[in-house]
Amino acid sequence: MIISCTSCGTKYKYDETKLEGVISKKVRCPKCKTVIEVFNPITNSKKPFPEVDPLEQTHASGERKRVPPALKPALVTQPMTEEEMQGPRTAQVNRESAMAEVMAGEHDEYLKMPDSQRFSLAVIQGFNAGEIFPITKPKMLIGRSDADIIVKDLEASRQHARLDVMGDRVILRDLSSTNGTFVNEQRITTVTLENRQEFRIGTTIIMLIITDVE
Repeated sequence: MIISCTSCGTKYKYDETKLEGVISKKVRCPKCKTVIEVFNPITNSKKPFPEVDPLEQTHASGERKRVPPALKPALVTQPMTEEEMQGPRTAQVNRESAMAEVMAGEHDEYLKMPDSQRFSLAVIQGFNAGEIFPITKPKMLIGRSDADIIVKDLEASRQHARLDVMGDRVILRDLSSTNGTFVNEQRITTVTLENRQEFRIGTTIIMLIITDVE
């Protein structure tokens, strides 16, 4: 079957056998990295389930009864927030961004390397793929040039992003780059990174690695 990216419009051939036994699967567009949901054409062709009155309940006896009018307001679906509509991972990134923004600020006195952990960046996709960059100081610049960590990526800004280490926390901050910094394919300003969490600069995907010091 042929699938099309909902973001860039690029079309790809997808093996339908991968959809056997499932309603849908999510794949990532190799070109723009957008997550595409591919639905099983056999499942979608079946007759849909009958609609159920949300104000009815099924009792243990099997008899369906409508909820008393006084309870109806409690059963009315509340409008979803913008974060909930975008998914739990997006909501989590937004919450982490807000927390990191408050913590980081420009308070350099809170920046320090931990004694019990070591941090490094592993490039898993891009021109520098396979390279490991140790984080040796609490403030490190990442960019195409004039940076502590150089990524050979034409879509990266000269000084693209910065890592701030605050003890056991590693905060990623975008430096008003042209093409942006992305976590979970969401453009961020500031976000706290977890161990093995990935972020993207241009076409380069980098993973934070945290190891304990024995």
